[in-house]
Amino acid sequence: MPFQSITIPLSQTNQFSKLFLDFVNNEDKIQNLISYKPNIQGFAEIIKQKKYKTENRAILVDAIEKNYQNNEISISEKVRKNIEILKSENTFTVTTGHQLCLMTGPLYFIFKIITTINLAKKLKAEFPEKNFVPVYWMASEDHDFEEVNHFSLFGKTHSWQSNQKGAVGEFDIADLANFLTSVSAENPYISHYKNKKNLAAATASLVNQLFENEGLIILDGNQKSLKSLFISQIKKDVFENIAFETITEQSKKIVDLGYTAQIHPREINFFYLQSNSRERIVKENNRFTILNTSLSFSEKEMEDEIENFPERFSPNVCLRPLYQEVILPNVAYIGGPGEIAYWLQLKTFFETSREVFPLLIPRNFALIVPKNTEDKLTKLKISVADLFLDSQSLKKLYLKSNGQKNLDFENYKTKIAEVFEALKKEISEIDGSLAGFVDAQKNESAKQFDLISKKATKALETKENTQIEQLLNIQAKLFPDGSLQERKVNFLNFELNNPNFIVNLIDKFDPLDFQFNIFIDEK
Repeated sequence: MPFQSITIPLSQTNQFSKLFLDFVNNEDKIQNLISYKPNIQGFAEIIKQKKYKTENRAILVDAIEKNYQNNEISISEKVRKNIEILKSENTFTVTTGHQLCLMTGPLYFIFKIITTINLAKKLKAEFPEKNFVPVYWMASEDHDFEEVNHFSLFGKTHSWQSNQKGAVGEFDIADLANFLTSVSAENPYISHYKNKKNLAAATASLVNQLFENEGLIILDGNQKSLKSLFISQIKKDVFENIAFETITEQSKKIVDLGYTAQIHPREINFFYLQSNSRERIVKENNRFTILNTSLSFSEKEMEDEIENFPERFSPNVCLRPLYQEVILPNVAYIGGPGEIAYWLQLKTFFETSREVFPLLIPRNFALIVPKNTEDKLTKLKISVADLFLDSQSLKKLYLKSNGQKNLDFENYKTKIAEVFEALKKEISEIDGSLAGFVDAQKNESAKQFDLISKKATKALETKENTQIEQLLNIQAKLFPDGSLQERKVNFLNFELNNPNFIVNLIDKFDPLDFQFNIFIDEK
């Protein structure tokens, strides 16, 4: 059964930065940070602007096919069709990227991909003469293992401990024994972590199983043929520091607008990839050194290295977006609040690099609420949307909604203050020196009222303690660790009980409706 759905403004959740909310609300002050507005008209404009070399399409398609083949991943009919139409000049991509989290990690991983799939569908409906292919970009070159080595299922965190170093996509999953033991054998996706050679292959296999029927293409950019298309940009960064200068300038503009810069460019924004190693490249004493290694290159040696082994150069967060846009015929990037924030620092850099800056589309957001939980809230006369309040405000709302006597202490406090002010005026006419004494007594009465208010509120909460505790427990369960559910729990928390969970999400999410969704799950 499809979800019942409610939407609320993102601002009502109290979970998003001012920069992100201004972006979503299309405020005038951020217009210089984007290419086109995130709407259909914006897509019409960018489709006209995006140019992509025919010869690059052949390289891209070959790289995708080899990646599926090397990872021993089957290609469904819909995926095969989308790979084939990438050869056409009328085909564009819609892309999202994410780290290789175990079992897909937090729920928003799934949301990002569904937003991407649905946007490709919507664009095809709006521009039927064009083709739009959804792409999941695997962040296989990241080296922050602690961010991807766990997932949360039914309140328990399952973790993979490993001493391997370097790009996480290359991590051998042979040492996953302890992790696999901790995960239930009933998990329908555990096999992906038993039969593949590394984490990149396992992740690609799992995501393919989840979304192959939607035609999702999975792309690993860590391939020599693709990085060969980026050689000129690697050289510009390593030798000319173009990104450092332009992104720094754009970042200052963002700060001047009252926001916070999300990323900070380096003079060289590439890592050097080796087996079990991903280390920064720095220039020291006219030589290019690979940190934490004995490797060092002269300028000529570094230029030769880039020309002959581009696969050894791994872009950081500042250069990865440009790399993605160079190798894809891309018109939109779907990201979360943090991603949107750092992309907004890159427009000037894209212009300097003569590459079209894509439309930025926020991923869909949602809170999944079991039907029995909503029923409990209804009995408590609280809506799901009310749960975004802090705990103290939620308690007050509960007491008010349930007809508990809720004295308006602030009103009484104001009235008494007015009495003291009138009294001070009359007494001052008798003896002006008494005005200070009256003010002191007014302040003392205010303190007494605060004390009375606290005691009365505590008495009300005690009277309704059982119901309030039930309410706060519901809030804590839906907002684990005080955070949004989608940032903590895994999709299996829902799919194991509702096999149509992902299908229901695809049915309900609108990729261009930038509101927060509340879905009531009947299962």
